[in-house]
Amino acid sequence: AKSASEPVKVVPFMSSATPASSIMKKKILCWNLKGSITSFDENTHNAIEVEFADGNIKPIRFSDHYGFTMGTLGEYGAFFAGPSMTGHPSTISFRPFSSWASNSEWTTSLSPGEEALSIAVGKNFVVVCTSIGYCRFFSLSGIQTDIISYVGSISTMAASGNQLVILSVIPGISATHYQILDINDNGESSGTQKEGYLPLKAHSHLAWVGFSNKNDLVIHDKSGRLQVLAQPFGNASWKIITENLSATAKMDWFWLIAVTDMTVIGVECHGTER
Repeated sequence: AKSASEPVKVVPFMSSATPASSIMKKKILCWNLKGSITSFDENTHNAIEVEFADGNIKPIRFSDHYGFTMGTLGEYGAFFAGPSMTGHPSTISFRPFSSWASNSEWTTSLSPGEEALSIAVGKNFVVVCTSIGYCRFFSLSGIQTDIISYVGSISTMAASGNQLVILSVIPGISATHYQILDINDNGESSGTQKEGYLPLKAHSHLAWVGFSNKNDLVIHDKSGRLQVLAQPFGNASWKIITENLSATAKMDWFWLIAVTDMTVIGVECHGTER
């Protein structure tokens, strides 16, 4: 048995992304109400395709020579991150929606030995949490605006508007810690709204985290339970939206994409493979 002093092995994940596979030639990096990002293995390099929920916007496809393993879609653009590889360190990149072909996109490398573990994009900021315990904030134009430390081992992040939630596992505590931050218009953390521990069932794991269209924090665990954090500025409490989302919809499991006005949006899935 592990002692409380031993480090907790945490594998970071991105909500609504498919797991990495050596067999599948494509991986969905993100799927939300804005659209989806898919990475295709084309042997010598990868190709990234961005499709938009608005059918009037043409899909975008470009070559990826950095090996991006994470991607997310925000209000104004797409944010990507990849691990260090032979020839270059861990890399992050932002591509705005309004001018994909112009020089307004940017790419930057993290410090040698520093790996991107989780990313998120808000209204006017992007953020990457890294292997040295940092969360680095950047403006949409690529200027680093803030650096903060996170506690424990990063699990995942989510952002909406000027809100960011960081989820991490604390050594010696069998619970996932959450911290909801306000991010000001300069892309800086201006304080903690609320923090605590997620009410997950024993032996269950987080499957999805995000904000509703009313900016309430929503979590979905692998047991099927869907919960919302009500009144984050006051005496917050977790309310059950449904005890088992998969059973309610009569499917094997549900691939959650978004929650709006307590309406659950996602894909009904059958079979055991995820």
